[in-house]
Amino acid sequence: ESPIEGGDGNREFFIQAVKGHEVAGEDQPLPAVPQRKVAKRVPRSEMRAARAPHEDSELAHAGQPGPARGKRREKKNDNDE
Repeated sequence: ESPIEGGDGNREFFIQAVKGHEVAGEDQPLPAVPQRKVAKRVPRSEMRAARAPHEDSELAHAGQPGPARGKRREKKNDNDE
């Protein structure tokens, strides 16, 4: 049996719940969290616009081995005629 009228025996919880309503200044909203300074990623369209207008990226890299194209090497036995 609880000494508090209407209580179910969980006195500490009841006291904390009542105290929570009596705290002054709790109704004030919390200050806004400052935004993180994230490094801005430059869009590809801006990078393309920053290039020299005469430079065509397709032609500039033509013939160079890319991630899907292996280097052209001379084979060891190619010297046989």
